Amino acid sequence: MVGLALVTLLSLLWMALRRKPRFGRKTSAVLRSLYSTLLGLGGWFAGVLVVTTTLPSTPLDDEWLATLSIGLPVGLGIYFAWVSGRSRLAGFLFATAGGLVGAWLGFHPASTSSRSSPPSSERRPAQTSPSSSVTSRGLGRLRVLRRAE
Repeated sequence: MVGLALVTLLSLLWMALRRKPRFGRKTSAVLRSLYSTLLGLGGWFAGVLVVTTTLPSTPLDDEWLATLSIGLPVGLGIYFAWVSGRSRLAGFLFATAGGLVGAWLGFHPASTSSRSSPPSSERRPAQTSPSSSVTSRGLGRLRVLRRAE
């Protein structure tokens, strides 16, 4: 955990302080697509380490912790991989906002489709036999197995 958090911090520093102003096309594409996943995971590890040492009562699956610690490194990594001479401020704002919105959306996954299972109001409760907690379907299977023996 500590190692990946350090790799994230050091790689963001390296990307920010790099002498060459731009990455090549292929390197930039790889950094923006694949390396941002590693930055997000390392950022979350760094956030968890900071929160567990400073605010131990905060849960590790806190919405703010996940959104900020994942979204900021991803946004910064995308910005540093993209940055060029044109519109730096707009690129920084859009990349950071995109990372934060993506982390927030990832924290709140969409609910399952109603087509895959009926709504909870239409589901019938499982019928149990009075002597055990086996459902009526399971009890029928148990009877079939006993007959086969």
